[in-house]
Amino acid sequence: MQQRKCMYLKHLLDRRNEYVGKYVKMMRLLELKARECYDGYIEFGPNDFIEMLLLDSCFIAELLRKYKFAYQKENNDIIFQYKQVFNQVRRDLVLVENQVSFFVVDQLFYMTRTENSEDYILDLVELFIDGIYPWLNTFKMTETISMDMVDHLVKLVHTIWGSSVVSVYVN
Repeated sequence: MQQRKCMYLKHLLDRRNEYVGKYVKMMRLLELKARECYDGYIEFGPNDFIEMLLLDSCFIAELLRKYKFAYQKENNDIIFQYKQVFNQVRRDLVLVENQVSFFVVDQLFYMTRTENSEDYILDLVELFIDGIYPWLNTFKMTETISMDMVDHLVKLVHTIWGSSVVSVYVN
């Protein structure tokens, strides 16, 4: 998976004709706040932690984009070639042990949006997770969610699903 994350970062940089230094600098600015989002001691040193933040955030942001926009998918991307691989990746993203600080993902997503893009990360997350449990009506649940409430992707998913379950029982 690490190789796949590096490939997603490379494709992002190539697409935007940018260098990684810009994003490393941003991750350094976010490092202390990101460390506060984790319980207990983090065994990564500063450079390893920043690398993890960058690769994981880029992977999530690009995966969400590729899911919505077919033209951004590479032909050799195994995640989208095989449904079982895609479903496994989608489930893995909501595991507690795979969480990266969501504000970091949001910041990277915002930095890498095109000028006239109207896409918002909360909408792409909602679209992405909708297929896990299609019977849950998650449509536009993110409109009521404040980014301040979201520490990690798993919390966002639980908030969306919790709101969906409540609406199913109320209606």
